Amino acid sequence: MRFCQLSVVSDPRNLFNDTTGIYVPGITYQPNTFNANYYQPRPAGKH
Repeated sequence: MRFCQLSVVSDPRNLFNDTTGIYVPGITYQPNTFNANYYQPRPAGKH
């Protein structure tokens, strides 16, 4: 049996920065809305 493996690498600022991080609510967060970092549209990365 063969399994595929995929690794994704990113600068930690892309993940945890208060302004741009996708894993934190961010400085514009408003409860009960979709106004948080993880809801913002992101451009496609380099391939």
